[in-house]
Amino acid sequence: MIYSLTLWPEWLPAFTQLGKDVENRRWKPSVPTPFEIVLLAGRKFGGKRSSLQEEDELALRQAACRAGWEGVVEGGKCVALLSPTTTPRPKTIPWPPPFDPGHALALVTVEEIVRGHRSPWSIPGQYQWVLSRVLPLQYSIPARGHQGLRPFPEALMPRLYDSLGPGSIPLP
Repeated sequence: MIYSLTLWPEWLPAFTQLGKDVENRRWKPSVPTPFEIVLLAGRKFGGKRSSLQEEDELALRQAACRAGWEGVVEGGKCVALLSPTTTPRPKTIPWPPPFDPGHALALVTVEEIVRGHRSPWSIPGQYQWVLSRVLPLQYSIPARGHQGLRPFPEALMPRLYDSLGPGSIPLP
C-alpha cells in the first residue's frame, strides 16, 4: 500500500533538490517499514507572507546549512544554495516553490523510523522517518491534503504510476 503525507510546501524542495534524507515527526505510525509515501503540498500561499511561512523559510535555510549547503536569501523571494561538493554551482530554488498546493509531487520510501538519527536534517526529540529513493513526479497530481498518514487514493494510482515515468516502480 502507498500512503500520503502532507507537508508545508516550503519543505518539498528539500527532498527533491537538497537531499533531505529524513522527515521529522512527533509521532510514529503503526505501519511496518519499509513503506512508500506520496508527498503532498499543503496549504495555499497567500498574498502576504505569514510569520509561519517566514519561520519555515528560516528553518529550511538553517537545515540546509546544517546539511553542508550555504544558504542565501535574496529579497525574500528565493533561496539560493551552493552545494558543498560542487565548485560553486548554485542551485536556485524559487520562493515560494513553483507548484500548486494540494498536489502530489514526489514518491519516497520510508526505510525505518528511529530517534536520534545522525542526519543533519534531524530534529532532536522527534522521530526521524529515514528516507530513500526520492522520486519527483514528472507532473503533479491534484490531491487533497490531510493530517497524519493516510492511504493514497486508489482512484489516483494510475496517474501516480504514469507520472513516475518508465523504470520507476514502487515497492510491491
